[in-house]
Amino acid sequence: MQKCIGTGLSVKGNNKRKAEKMMRDTLAEWEAKITVNYENIAFGEYLSRWLEEIRHTLEESTYENYKGVIQTSIAPFFDAEGMNLAELTGADLQRFYNRRIEAGISPNTVRRYHAIIHHALGAAVKRRKIAANPADEVELPKQVKHIARFFDAEQSRKLLQASKGTKLEPVVLIATCFGLRRGEILGLRWSCVDLQRGVLRVEGVIAKIGGKLVYKRPKTEASVRCLPIPHAVVEALKSLWQQQEENRKRRRYNHAWDDFVCVDAQGNILHPDYVTHALPKLCAQCGLPEIRLHELRHTNISILLDRGASMKEVQEWAGHSRFSTTADTYAHVLAGSKNRLAQSIDSALLEPIGSETVRKRPARARGKKEENPENAVFSRSFTGGAYWTRTSDPIDVNDVLY
Repeated sequence: MQKCIGTGLSVKGNNKRKAEKMMRDTLAEWEAKITVNYENIAFGEYLSRWLEEIRHTLEESTYENYKGVIQTSIAPFFDAEGMNLAELTGADLQRFYNRRIEAGISPNTVRRYHAIIHHALGAAVKRRKIAANPADEVELPKQVKHIARFFDAEQSRKLLQASKGTKLEPVVLIATCFGLRRGEILGLRWSCVDLQRGVLRVEGVIAKIGGKLVYKRPKTEASVRCLPIPHAVVEALKSLWQQQEENRKRRRYNHAWDDFVCVDAQGNILHPDYVTHALPKLCAQCGLPEIRLHELRHTNISILLDRGASMKEVQEWAGHSRFSTTADTYAHVLAGSKNRLAQSIDSALLEPIGSETVRKRPARARGKKEENPENAVFSRSFTGGAYWTRTSDPIDVNDVLY
């Protein structure tokens, strides 16, 4: 099939040389585009074909997400313009991104579109279908950082009290006291909750795949973790277990989800969409600001940080695979901690010598090991001397939430 390109030149007058130059320039441009494996394929069709080729490398939920974005947002735009893979330019992609922003799509969502497109076009370059990646030529909208809201301890107690006896009780309890993600909360099984030893294991999630709820392993190994259960939460979980045992005696009870903690009175697993929409309504009913379920995760972690937990401890508790994720997400929570650090320096270094906070340690017998005081850690000073430092009591969520 031949492609016709208008010159815009008048048929009258001496424009032959101008037309020939335009033809040479156009041919040179296309020769640069046509590679060893050149294929005259629509860009939207290429995206769908590329996605099927890499399907085995993706989580099923990620595949479904990419497929939905391509079919509903990206491909229709370029198909309407009759855009082929080899014709695609950075200007075409820039126009697509700009139109999305004008239509009210958030900058973060547009950046997710770009991530898919860039990945797909990178594969086309590797396969020598195109010479260069046009997605490298665009200017992306500035990413908008979401500042999460979270409850303080008093508000958390109020929400826990309001949730008792409702379908959301186990969700609010687990989210507030353990900071689990939505999929982890709904995927928590009784077989992973050891009420005798006071330990729960996070080793699976509930995800929506192809319109169905599926139980699967978490995406990263860091998400698989064991967490201690606070004493008061043990009692609350025992009460939930006993209530579910009574419900299981009903004639029309769904036993397919018997091992799962977050089920309703008929034994049905709570749907992720229901949980997402029901929590803000519960907050409003008890006079609290409306927050999202994921912000109860922020609430839990903010309480731990406020009580003195380190970023490294929080990283392991939250199941983050990278320390930077924890630090970037919760750096703003540490303003109070920074003030306490400044006060520590003030009391340690700047108070007058001879004040009661500076004490000379008594000499100990030669060769005798010093006993470790209760709740103390071994430290070494800048001058090389060793000493014990008394720490605060271990953090207990019971002290905060119950």
